Amino acid sequence: MKTVLAGCGPLGAAYAEQLSASKAFTLAAVYDEQPELAEALALRFGVPAYTSMQEMLSEINPQLCCWSRPAADAVDLLMTVAASGADLAVEQPLGRSVAEADRLLAACGESGVKLHVRQAKRYSPEHAMLRQLVQGGSVGTPGVIHAKWCGPLPERSAEPGSLVDLLIMDRLVEELDFLQGMLGEVRTVYASGREQEGGAQVMITLRFANDAIANVLGYWSPDGLMVSDYEVAASTGILTSGGNDRSLLLRRQAAAPAVGYAQPGHAAEGLHYQELDIWLSLEPAVVAERMAGARAALELAVAAADSVKQGMPVQLALQEKGRQVTAGS
Repeated sequence: MKTVLAGCGPLGAAYAEQLSASKAFTLAAVYDEQPELAEALALRFGVPAYTSMQEMLSEINPQLCCWSRPAADAVDLLMTVAASGADLAVEQPLGRSVAEADRLLAACGESGVKLHVRQAKRYSPEHAMLRQLVQGGSVGTPGVIHAKWCGPLPERSAEPGSLVDLLIMDRLVEELDFLQGMLGEVRTVYASGREQEGGAQVMITLRFANDAIANVLGYWSPDGLMVSDYEVAASTGILTSGGNDRSLLLRRQAAAPAVGYAQPGHAAEGLHYQELDIWLSLEPAVVAERMAGARAALELAVAAADSVKQGMPVQLALQEKGRQVTAGS
């Protein structure tokens, strides 16, 4: 598949390596608003560099445009790509608002192009196993889930007063997407957050329609440390995920011995193009389901950001027997 890459920063460079190594994709060109970034990456991979999206689309005529930044940063450009007939692969979130995301989804629908939303926490081997064990009943009925994420502060976050929103919308949205995919619809979102020297910290509490509760702690790591851990306390055991080897440990009640699960690979090992390889074979209904999941995750992130500002829980609408009802009604 003839592929162009938009966004030539560090993440874009990693994607370019992965796309070049994949047999399913041919990296044909790179795009970035900053000429020096585009030219450096183009020279490295022996492809043309562009600073005009329209020019790249007309000259290369790609089948796929892989965008290495959140879709929310370039909704208008992505709509231009969709109008050209090229499929899209984007990072979450889909927009800074649900209405903005719906514009992008509508544009893709009108042009008949596929929109692939990277959902690393749903489809990496380590998280897929956690989801499988929980949904398969290995720990019984989930009760309380603790999730923690921390990572380095991005360079583009210099604006004061925006670090809490940036943390929720651009980073914790993946946690919300994973948890909702594993536990189902969310009834209530309550969040608190504060900026601190060199970063921000956020706590989000989700109450699910099945009465499970998830607490999501996220913060920018001042030393660049990356952490993503989970603990699922359920009716017949506690399942924990974390550690350098990303292993899972299941502790049951009474005298039953703990059970360890080795992970089949790691999320960092070429996950992006592996996920795209899988995406190529997905049925349209599954592609639509994944887009709906990404949209629902954006709704949760927007609700969490609103809850921080309001200091109050946000009640969500639930789907029940084909009609929408207000949570708690």
